[in-house]
Amino acid sequence: MPKALNLPAKPALPVLARSIVLIYSTGVYFLYSYHRKPDTNGLGGE
Repeated sequence: MPKALNLPAKPALPVLARSIVLIYSTGVYFLYSYHRKPDTNGLGGE
């Protein structure tokens, strides 16, 4: 049982880390662009 759980957990770690980094970088980029030019985006400018 532990071996079966370990096998899929090993390749899942890098994928999870990559997705987290991708989401984080995307969020930072979006926030940066939003603060840079909130008028041109219009995706939530109040």
